Amino acid sequence: MWKLLENIGLGLFVNALYSIMNLNFETAPFIVLVLSVILMSMSIYSQRKNK
Repeated sequence: MWKLLENIGLGLFVNALYSIMNLNFETAPFIVLVLSVILMSMSIYSQRKNK
């Protein structure tokens, strides 16, 4: 399940980064970018904690 959340976070990160690279400097892509980094870091931390 954590791997799925990590992959979802990565997909959101790539999508938000693509939007920012197309010079879309609105608030929403930056919020999605920050939330995806938080989601990926939580899932990676949980995976490493369980090992």
